Amino acid sequence: MELSEERWHILVILLLAIGSVNAVCDCTTECSSNCPAGTYYDNSTCVTCEPGYYCLGGVNARSSCSPGTANPNSGSDNSGVCVTCSGVTYSADSAADSCQTCPDGQVPNGGNTACVNCNPGEYRSSGASSCSACPQGKYCPMAGTGTPSDCPDGQYQDSTGGLNCTMCPSGSQCADKTAAPIQCAGGYYAAEGSTSCAPCQTGYYSIAGSESCTQCPQGKNCSDGAPTPCPGGYYSPLGITGCVECSSGTYSTGDAGSCTTCTAGYDCTDSASSPSPCLPGYYSPEGVAVCSACLSGTYSTGSAASCTQCGEGKNCSNSGVTPTDCDPGFYSGAGDSQCHPCPSGTYSSAGSGSCDTCSIGMDCTDPKATPSPCPGGYYSPAADPQCHQCPAGTYSTGTAGSCTTCAAGKNCSDATVTPPDCDAGHFSSLGDSQCHLCPAGQHSSSNSSQCTFCVEGTQCLGDTITDCLPGTYNLEATSNCSLRPVDKNCEDKSQKPIDCVSRTVNLTASWTASPSLDLLSGCKTDFPWVRSYIGNRDGEGTDG
Repeated sequence: MELSEERWHILVILLLAIGSVNAVCDCTTECSSNCPAGTYYDNSTCVTCEPGYYCLGGVNARSSCSPGTANPNSGSDNSGVCVTCSGVTYSADSAADSCQTCPDGQVPNGGNTACVNCNPGEYRSSGASSCSACPQGKYCPMAGTGTPSDCPDGQYQDSTGGLNCTMCPSGSQCADKTAAPIQCAGGYYAAEGSTSCAPCQTGYYSIAGSESCTQCPQGKNCSDGAPTPCPGGYYSPLGITGCVECSSGTYSTGDAGSCTTCTAGYDCTDSASSPSPCLPGYYSPEGVAVCSACLSGTYSTGSAASCTQCGEGKNCSNSGVTPTDCDPGFYSGAGDSQCHPCPSGTYSSAGSGSCDTCSIGMDCTDPKATPSPCPGGYYSPAADPQCHQCPAGTYSTGTAGSCTTCAAGKNCSDATVTPPDCDAGHFSSLGDSQCHLCPAGQHSSSNSSQCTFCVEGTQCLGDTITDCLPGTYNLEATSNCSLRPVDKNCEDKSQKPIDCVSRTVNLTASWTASPSLDLLSGCKTDFPWVRSYIGNRDGEGTDG
């Protein structure tokens, strides 16, 4: 049976051990060739092979492990114990009992006999087995970098293997050092090397990617970046970011730095367009947006800052036109919206602010016409619209406020004229409408208020008072004298006739052919002519 190599080695070792126990080597003659494996002969003795070496024994000197390998054990008897340095370890010299770790930033060379620097843009940190590309956000500027350097704030490296970092450009932010710069949005800005974008201060704006902000010009909206014109109805002063709505009573047509106060007489209800004139009948003061209707009694003809009070005598029923004069018979006071008819007893001409009271004695039946005088026989008190006929017993001569009561002794049968006196033989009392004939036996002179009884012995015929004729008498208030009876004495015309004495007679008053009338008054001597008269009167014959 053939022994294996391993078993052969075991057998050799056992035999040597037996020999060493039972015999002592004579080194002068035997040890140089008989040192066991794992030892080597040195200075007349066999020495155990040190770490970093291996010893084949016999007459062989110790053998050192070659650079790039290491043997940490003593007594090694073959070259296989020199283990090649692995990973980031190396041994630069022969007979190394251990491999050394390369410092950070280095790795072993191909034979693990020395450390070489990682290339620029690479690094190796502790625990790493090889050089790695410098990561994003860091830089490795030199060979042999053990720990990558962080990009300074405001710089970035968005690729691996970077030798340096790039300054963040203006208008962008580099908060993430591992990524490419991010451009600032409109309304933000960033100077070169910024880690963030700052918002523009109030009243300033920027477009995307701006290094700084610009003051917002007037009339512009800068809330979304680049300025855009403010729309109609809005405004913005210099340095204001957004557009502000125009207040009531102001307007703008767009792109305005301020709103314009609404002009008096114009409608600014739509603050986004130019004002339009107020319509007739409406008005607006300065700074008021809406046109308001004129109040009753006022008017405007358009584009009015205020309404004008309607003047006296004007018709303002249509507040949108220039007032016209009130018609005759109508009136209006200041501020009246329309003309009013004149009350009864008044009148007016065109354009009157009031109606005139109808004057005494005037006819104002038609309030549109100029009053006319009441005619004679008529009257009208103040404020009475029409003339009234004078009552019986009164009169007027025209333009009278009242009729005059007819005075006693006046004839008022014609009420239209100043009454004349009653004729003689007539009379009238106060308030009589005409003169009356005096009763029988009474008389009056002209302008008499009453008649007077006739005196005895006289007669009243109308307005004539006469003594009774001879041969007549009047004892009572009768109008005529009575003839005396025959043979009566009538000398006293106011007394009752008395009988004549013998041979006297009394002729009646019917006889008129007398040489002397006084012969008819009393009893006379019996003259022949008297007897003849009497005889003729009585149908008797007479003689001489």
